[in-house]
Amino acid sequence: YDYVQRNRLVALKPRIDICFGDLVNFWTRPLQTDLPYLRDGFRSAVEVGDLTYACYCANHIVTVMITQGSPLEAVYRESEARLDFVRKARYAPVVDEIVSMQRFIQNMRGLTAEFSTFSDASFDQRTFEEHLEREVRPLTVCWYYILKLAARFMSGDYGEALAAAERARALLWSTPGHMQVPEYHFYRALSLAAAYRD
Repeated sequence: YDYVQRNRLVALKPRIDICFGDLVNFWTRPLQTDLPYLRDGFRSAVEVGDLTYACYCANHIVTVMITQGSPLEAVYRESEARLDFVRKARYAPVVDEIVSMQRFIQNMRGLTAEFSTFSDASFDQRTFEEHLEREVRPLTVCWYYILKLAARFMSGDYGEALAAAERARALLWSTPGHMQVPEYHFYRALSLAAAYRD
């Protein structure tokens, strides 16, 4: 990271910013220190025309905001702006990842049909899950089920939480080092503890 900064390697900067902000920094420093790296990486990626890494940064900005407990209304607004960018860049897997986070956010805000579903008048959870199973890379599917695990734990649907955990566990190989991995273990442990009688 320091080498790229010092030598102004602008073409590499977005890639290093996201690697540092998403895969290194959060393991050793407070989570809120990730956002400056990711925001800077996004700006750098846009400046050099690296849409792939701009999309990755956009996704991880929303992820960090959720994980650090930012106000959900603010996170949702951020996710809308980031989703708009990613849709224009036509990077479908990251679109699905941000949509997954939006469903989690709206669920936690009480804006879904029920607290035990991501569905509402404009979104069908079952249809989205069928889409994920058919068309999307394993990492995207894994992250969705980790969000579902957390949401179903919080709604008290421990059986569904553990089913989501099992689905995510089969795909953890696709996401080594990402902050979703400790989230998975945390919510799986809580769900197992809550469901211990069964």
